[in-house]
Amino acid sequence: VARALEGRVVQLSPRAKGRYHAAAVLASNLVVSLVALAAREARAVCVADAERLLAHLARGALTSVGELGSVKALTGPLVRGDRLTLAQHLSALTKPARRIYALLSMEALGSLTAGKLSRAQRAELRQLLGNYSNLSEKQTINRRGLRGLHCGDGAWRQRRASASCEWRA
Repeated sequence: VARALEGRVVQLSPRAKGRYHAAAVLASNLVVSLVALAAREARAVCVADAERLLAHLARGALTSVGELGSVKALTGPLVRGDRLTLAQHLSALTKPARRIYALLSMEALGSLTAGKLSRAQRAELRQLLGNYSNLSEKQTINRRGLRGLHCGDGAWRQRRASASCEWRA
């Protein structure tokens, strides 16, 4: 069936099949979950059409992985050793997103930044990422489900996940 659909056949031992299948879920199903989580974060600050925009970004990243490999495809503040930007990102996210961001960043730091950052930079970033997984929520939710998000010199206010957002200076 795989050959008929122009797929690739991979011969695996029975013991390896479960791990390979889990890897396939990480690379496909859970990428969908990651984009959905990212879209929720973006919608919380009123980014219209967040899922479509972030899916386009994810497609570009996956294309780069296929063409360049993971090490060369990785870009952004982690690869630059930009501690300040990472700290700003982590403090802006909700607790579930912050944990996933920190966990995936730790994985990338361990396997994808070798040769790009000094040991001291990697240790500093590892400490930052580890610390952020234990910080309290920056967002507050009152009894009616209202959220207050603080951004720069103003604040976004969102009334519920499905409600519209407004800007307050």
